[in-house]
Amino acid sequence: MMSTYNGDKYLREQIESILSQVGVKVNLIVRDDGSTDNTQKILQEYEAEGKLKWYAGKNIGAAYSFLNLLKSISRDEFYAFSDQDDVWDKKKLLAGISKLKEYPEEAIVLYTCSVRVVSSNLSEIGSLNSSVPVTTFMDGMIRNNSQGCTMVFGNVLRNLLVMYNGKNLFMHDDLAVKVCLAMGGIIYRDVEKYINYRQHGNNVIGTQEPFMRSLSRRAKSLLNQSCERSKELQDIIETYSDLIPVENRYVMEKIAYYKSRKFGRIAILISRNIVSKDNKTTRRFKLGILMGFF
Repeated sequence: MMSTYNGDKYLREQIESILSQVGVKVNLIVRDDGSTDNTQKILQEYEAEGKLKWYAGKNIGAAYSFLNLLKSISRDEFYAFSDQDDVWDKKKLLAGISKLKEYPEEAIVLYTCSVRVVSSNLSEIGSLNSSVPVTTFMDGMIRNNSQGCTMVFGNVLRNLLVMYNGKNLFMHDDLAVKVCLAMGGIIYRDVEKYINYRQHGNNVIGTQEPFMRSLSRRAKSLLNQSCERSKELQDIIETYSDLIPVENRYVMEKIAYYKSRKFGRIAILISRNIVSKDNKTTRRFKLGILMGFF
C-alpha cells in the first residue's frame, strides 16, 4: 500500500523496487493524495501495463491516506506500507513474511526492519538516531520509532486497524504500534536493513532535516496544545475498549485523560512505571505531560 503526494521525482524507482521483490507475489495498490505534479500520470502508465492499481482522493494527509488504503483493499495474506521515495532491497517483503510465518496464525504480530539512511542519490549517509526499539506495551504508549515503510503484518492486526474510525489519528504507523501492543501483541524488530530510506529536501521530518527547520518544528511542538498523542489514545480506547486487556486499558486511560482527571498529571509525573526504556524519551514525555501538550 503506497500513498503518494507530488512524488514524481523518485516514484518510478520505488515502484520498480517493489515490483522486483523476490519470493513473494506482490499486489501494489496506490492512493494519490491530491498530487498536482506528474505523479498521477506515472501511476496511469504503470496501471496501463497491469503492474499496479491506483485511485485518487482529496488531500487528507499521509496518516488518513494510508488508513483509507487499508480499508479499501481486498483481503490478502500479508500487508505492508510503502513511502513514495525510498528504494527497497529485493528481499524486504520476504524477510518480513518469513518471520511472521514463525508465529501462530492467530497471533497479533507486527514486523519492522531497520533502514539504511541514504541521500537523494542513494549514497549511504548514516543511520537513524533512534533509541532502543519500541517492543513493550508501556514504551509503545509513550513513543514510536518504527517507520510505516518498515512494517509487514497479517490479517489479525489488519482487521483490528480497519476498525479505527477516530478523528485524531497522529500517524498510521503510530496507530499500528499502539493497537498491536495494547492488545498484547508482539512487535518484532529485525536488525537487518532492507530499505534505502531516502533523505531529501522535501522530507517532512528526517535525519538530514535542516537545523533551523528542526529547531522551528521542536519549538512549535513545545507550544502545541492540540495534544494529538493523548487524543489518539482516547480514540483507540473508545474503538477497542472491549478488546483491550483491563490492565493495559487502565494505563492507557491514565495517559489519555491526564488533563481532565484530578491529579492526573501528578500521578504520571511521580509514576515509576509509566516510563520509556529510553531515558531521554521519558524526560520529554513527562515534560509534555507537565506542560499539557502530550
